[in-house]
Amino acid sequence: MAKPTFIVAGLNGFFATSKDGKRWKETTGKEGDTYKYIVFGNKQCIIGGSRGGHAIFNSSKNGSKWERASKDVGYGKSPKMAFYHGSKFFTVGGDSTNIAQTKPLLCESSDGLKWSDPKTLSGKKMFKRCATNGKIIVTVGDYGLKTVASTPYEWKEAKDTKVSETLVDIAYGNGVFVGCGLHGMRMSTKDGLSWSKPEVGEEGEHINSIFFDGKQFVGVGLGATYFSQNGKSWKRVPNNDAPYLVTYSNGLYVGAKWKGKIFTSRDAIRWEQVDNLKGAITTVGAGELS
Repeated sequence: MAKPTFIVAGLNGFFATSKDGKRWKETTGKEGDTYKYIVFGNKQCIIGGSRGGHAIFNSSKNGSKWERASKDVGYGKSPKMAFYHGSKFFTVGGDSTNIAQTKPLLCESSDGLKWSDPKTLSGKKMFKRCATNGKIIVTVGDYGLKTVASTPYEWKEAKDTKVSETLVDIAYGNGVFVGCGLHGMRMSTKDGLSWSKPEVGEEGEHINSIFFDGKQFVGVGLGATYFSQNGKSWKRVPNNDAPYLVTYSNGLYVGAKWKGKIFTSRDAIRWEQVDNLKGAITTVGAGELS
């Protein structure tokens, strides 16, 4: 596997890159820029967010040279998440002034710089995270939202969802999608529509990030990390100093705590602070570049 690039980004256009999670190259952007997501696809990375009524995109194929683009989408309607599917990048945003009645807006791009006009999707809740197996995309979002699609423009929503079963992250592996949430909650699905009953951990052990490391699912929570090969049978292991934001690639977990503290771990259990960057971090990501 090629050596990944780790990226953190946040407020006022700040972002930083690293090849080992310990040594970081920091970049100060424009005041007022707010980065909300990092997405990789086809050995390219996009750091995206908003500036007023504009969606902003910072694109790179090598992690050193970055190209900036923006698109007027209207105030409060900028993208909240992004994913790569097929041969294109997609963003999902919407009107953030009324969360319960949000109409998701989808934009697409082949190069990360030229973006389509927003297209309104069905539904009134916002997607927050997604995972794909190459055939279908499964999302989790506000108010217990769970959806599935084979094409990014046509989504089916799981029925009988509950607000108490809201998931905050999702991963795919071993033929199953697994989502995580508050108080150690975990749920699984094979098709994105029929979900298992929630399993709940200890109170306060919120699982903010989940990954499939090639062998098992790893859910990093506040106070404990959860491990499972099939999304059903789990092992809970207490952790120390686990960060709120976590990304994973090639055997290394890299995470961040407010404001700019960087942590690394090889097992998602024992965490070590390795740096304290100047910027305020709101999102993390990792992937391969050219």
